[in-house]
Amino acid sequence: MIPLMLVVWGGIAYQIMNGMSPDEVLQNISQKTLIKPVVEKETVRYELALDYEDPFRVSSSLKNLNRSINSTVNSTIPNRKSTPLVEKKEIQWPFIKYGGKVKSSNNKEVGLLTIAGRSFLVKKGQTVKKVTVKDYSEENISLEYMNEQKVISK
Repeated sequence: MIPLMLVVWGGIAYQIMNGMSPDEVLQNISQKTLIKPVVEKETVRYELALDYEDPFRVSSSLKNLNRSINSTVNSTIPNRKSTPLVEKKEIQWPFIKYGGKVKSSNNKEVGLLTIAGRSFLVKKGQTVKKVTVKDYSEENISLEYMNEQKVISK
């Protein structure tokens, strides 16, 4: 095994040493390289003009300018009576599910309604947890909650 390793490593070392011989390198360079004269081009030189004010520095003249602009704008806009904006609050309904119309044991029709996880048998005009039943049918129910009406389907 050792003689085999010596032969392999010896071959690798021979190829490396043979590839680094300086005679071939110099011959290849002299044959392929042509020296070209260096041509200097005229260059344009630019200088920065640094004689402007710092744009991030707020000077007193700018503050005075802003004040005069604001006073001019305020004097040209006529005063209007401000009307208060009335925001309509969106009413958050409780979770409601309609189960449909069923007949009770005494042959009266009632609606099966689930409000916030609790089931109720309701009649027209009945109020349960601030939700008033206006009308119901097999497929949907009409409800009112905090003066807002909504129709919920099965």
